[in-house]
Amino acid sequence: MVALITGITRAPAAALRMLAALLLLMVCTSAVQAAPRTLRFERLSVEQGLSQQSVLTILQDRRGFMWFGTQAGLNRFDGYRITSWRNDPDNPDSLPDNYVMAAHEDGKGRLWFGTKGGLARYDGATGKFVRYAAPDEATRRAGNRSVFAIVPAKGGGLWLATGDGLLHVDPDTGRVRTYRHDPADPHSLGDDRVNALALDGKGNLWIGTGAGLDQLAPDAGRFEHHVVHAHDPQRNTVLSLSMGPRDTLWIGSAAGLEAWRLGQGVPERRRLGEPEGIGEMRVLSLYHDGGGTLWVGTDMEGLKWLDPATGRFLTYRNDPSDQHSLADNQVSAMLVDRTGTLWAGTQYGGVSRTDLASGGFVRYGGADGLGRAKVRAIVEDPGGGLWVGTTRAGPVRLGRPGGWSVRGWPGPCIARILMQAAVAPSERMHGVPRGRDARRVGQGHAA
Repeated sequence: MVALITGITRAPAAALRMLAALLLLMVCTSAVQAAPRTLRFERLSVEQGLSQQSVLTILQDRRGFMWFGTQAGLNRFDGYRITSWRNDPDNPDSLPDNYVMAAHEDGKGRLWFGTKGGLARYDGATGKFVRYAAPDEATRRAGNRSVFAIVPAKGGGLWLATGDGLLHVDPDTGRVRTYRHDPADPHSLGDDRVNALALDGKGNLWIGTGAGLDQLAPDAGRFEHHVVHAHDPQRNTVLSLSMGPRDTLWIGSAAGLEAWRLGQGVPERRRLGEPEGIGEMRVLSLYHDGGGTLWVGTDMEGLKWLDPATGRFLTYRNDPSDQHSLADNQVSAMLVDRTGTLWAGTQYGGVSRTDLASGGFVRYGGADGLGRAKVRAIVEDPGGGLWVGTTRAGPVRLGRPGGWSVRGWPGPCIARILMQAAVAPSERMHGVPRGRDARRVGQGHAA
């Protein structure tokens, strides 16, 4: 009911004045509407020991370590410090290449990393990397060694998305089988540029390529081809995949996002657009968290979260004036760890992390008409706007969600509340609470 500032320390007389203001406010205002969730990010980058600022893949292993693949090495974070591994040309047991694009932990706890130099398994006991190569690697172009994605295969194997086809690896025997496009075979892989992989509930492997989407049934050798868009090469370039609840396959392309409901026969397709809060943009990464909600990493539009209550995306972007905003708007990887912390890997800002349970605060300042004025009181008017009582700018009305402001004088009811709160100069109020916290008056500091 009351959008009041948290953080108030008061003497007994001041407490009575504030209580009177609260009672009056209950009469003149409507209930507070739940605001969109906000997130406060902390950053982990080269200043904290990360080998490079472009984070392309994120993994949490069963022991709780966080692994980050960058363009200049592999990093492990234990919560306090970062350990890095890089390629050594003179050491065949080192990382095959410093450009690390994929990470996976299998059912036996073995750690696998995909690099521009191929696939490697990390042996924690020896600190060495065991390399796996396609049988014809020496006769094929270098693109064959680039591994973009890793997913589990039947029987403990691995499927690899590479720049030169689809690979199947048997970790126990070391055998590598390659699937490539054959113009003479309509049931071969549709395109050798394999960017993304996903498994559905029936064990079908979905393969995102530079020319559409392929499907491979369990134990089959024939690929079924799906065209995302027949006349738009950008929409037909699949960059990311994620399998969500209700048998829905989410497809990120070079020009937007689609959701395909899988079942018997032809998938039921839905293209998402501006009404859902996402336009024609490059979708670099897709991730479903433990609750089944979708996170989308875009090329230039930041991080997006699909609100299951509204069916619309909320967007988190970098704000150069806010060090606790997303570090960069190009988001290449996401993961929610076992403690509920969201990690977002970016192209130019390292890793951004936030506790999803904590929500956060929105900062209002000069761009909203407040400047550096001291805020003494805040109340909500019946129209949903926030009246801010300041020492320099006078009364300022903020429209939700803070997109505009006007200076002026509120109605007599609101004015009385502002006066009630302003008469105690020793009181100081901070921040704008969101959602349920908007009804609480917390502890604070004397001015």
